[in-house]
Amino acid sequence: MNPPSALPPHVPPQRPLPSPPLGARRDPARPEIIRAPHADPFGQFRPAPTGGRRTTIVTVGIVIAVAIAFVVPFILDANLEPSADRFSSTEDVLEEYVPTEVLWPLTFSSLDRCDEVSNGELMVANFDCRNSQVRITGLEDVTNPLLSTVRSAQSLGYEQVDTTAVNVFTARALQMNPELTKDAELDDIYLVNPMYSANPLASDKDTSYVVTFYQEPRSEVHDGVLVTVEVTANTADGAYQETKDIVRSAATHD
Repeated sequence: MNPPSALPPHVPPQRPLPSPPLGARRDPARPEIIRAPHADPFGQFRPAPTGGRRTTIVTVGIVIAVAIAFVVPFILDANLEPSADRFSSTEDVLEEYVPTEVLWPLTFSSLDRCDEVSNGELMVANFDCRNSQVRITGLEDVTNPLLSTVRSAQSLGYEQVDTTAVNVFTARALQMNPELTKDAELDDIYLVNPMYSANPLASDKDTSYVVTFYQEPRSEVHDGVLVTVEVTANTADGAYQETKDIVRSAATHD
């Protein structure tokens, strides 16, 4: 009799049970084998760059792309010359804001030295002339220039103005510029009495003049046109001098 061996008897490896052929009936005694579907059966997608080297390359590429998108435009802007102002002339400002510009292209060359200012007012052109401020607006279909001057002054904030405060200024203006009515194609000029607004923090009082330029109907398309100019300065002399400069420089443009 052979002695008992200390090693266990050799057991051959067990092979996995074969899958039943397609269409065969499953043995209820055997557990069903569930296999996950293939993630990309048609090979349409590339594998994610999970490797260390590939991940680094992709990250560096993204950083470079972001830098190009956000940094390069600033570099280009820094090398460009400063852009010109939106309005290159007084006429451009008036064309943009004064509603009567199409009917009567009236301009004032004395404002060429001033800066255009935008303060959100609709249909009002604003200028900063260093020592004074100027506002210009227009009114169409005017049949009574005296009453329309009152209306324009009130729309600019001078509710206290009435017809007694309005003076015909045409003769005085023609003394300053005999060619005024021809150059500006106007018929009359009206000047409102100066208005003062007390400033307790200043030694002087702000003074405002309102001067209007009237053109009678030139065709059947529209009635008269009234262009209103308000001039404000911190002295009465400064406001009046600016008003006279505006009257002298009135003219039409192409």
